Amino acid sequence: MPTDLYLNSEVPRGRASKRSAVIRIAMMGAFILTLHVIAMMVFEELDLWTAIWLTTTTVTTVGYGDVTATTPEGQFSTMLLLYAGGVFIVAQGAGLFFEYRSERARLKQIGEWIWNMSGHIVIINTPLHNRTRFMERMIRELIAAKPSSHQLERFMVENERLDFLVITEDYDNGLPKALQALNVRLQAGRGDDPETLEDANIREARGVLVLATDPLGTTFAHDDALTFDTVHRVRETGYDGPLISEVINPQNHDRIRNAGASGVVMPVRAFPGLIARALFYPGIERVIESLFDSEGNDCVLVEMKIEEQKWADVIKRCVDRSIGTPIGYVYEGAVVTEPNLKDKVHADGIYVLTG
Repeated sequence: MPTDLYLNSEVPRGRASKRSAVIRIAMMGAFILTLHVIAMMVFEELDLWTAIWLTTTTVTTVGYGDVTATTPEGQFSTMLLLYAGGVFIVAQGAGLFFEYRSERARLKQIGEWIWNMSGHIVIINTPLHNRTRFMERMIRELIAAKPSSHQLERFMVENERLDFLVITEDYDNGLPKALQALNVRLQAGRGDDPETLEDANIREARGVLVLATDPLGTTFAHDDALTFDTVHRVRETGYDGPLISEVINPQNHDRIRNAGASGVVMPVRAFPGLIARALFYPGIERVIESLFDSEGNDCVLVEMKIEEQKWADVIKRCVDRSIGTPIGYVYEGAVVTEPNLKDKVHADGIYVLTG
């Protein structure tokens, strides 16, 4: 679970000022108590220990009654120093507390807070276009994806939620509520900045995703160069877990892998599940990307009349006849995808992968 800490850049200015305020209030309290002890010794003619005892029992509201202030001067000193002074100290402390809460909320909102997370998913960069919509869809895909059994220990245990940390400079006013509701936290900064990566506690992350910012723009060379630097910086921190990176230019795939990416995917903004599943199932990105590659497999509709046959038998029939691998079917105009192997289907045509 995340623990809140200030960013290193905020420690000297933020925490030091709060610490000095606490020290100042404590010194004021000690000064008031000391004055009351002296007043009791002067006005009530008590010895030092008895004066301290009276001050202590009065300020803590215990009031045993064995020693009391009896002179008008002693009673007035008690009212002025302990009662009025106590109210002042409490007011100062309450003000400091609420100021701290307000400042903490502000720093969290703008991403200038160290969350000290562990076992989290780090997402570096956000898309230039349709940013929040894509991020929400991708994170939902990550939550929905179920790790295979051999990865279960690293990624999640039963009933454990996934926490996400987004490193970006794009959310100046904080994360949208739609992302906050998905356990997403913000770290303002750049993914190629070692200090930002250190603040993100990236060595303790379960997985890292590096997104391309503008895959549809004309600056893809700069985008891929930034991706290369980011992947390299992440590995320099000592992080040795899964690192999936989007790469715009296919010619840069090997270069990014050599920099330390365990998986490389093309940015497919209409299908955020691609990069999500690549994180949990290494290598699946190559299989899925082949569907979008004109030189790879094609998806075609083969007219074939099927009457109440198990889908598993349909698959076997198509494979045995070298027709292709069935992935769905159409019946009376309705398209059915991912049917159960045991389902008995009726079909007018079969969608198959060929290649």
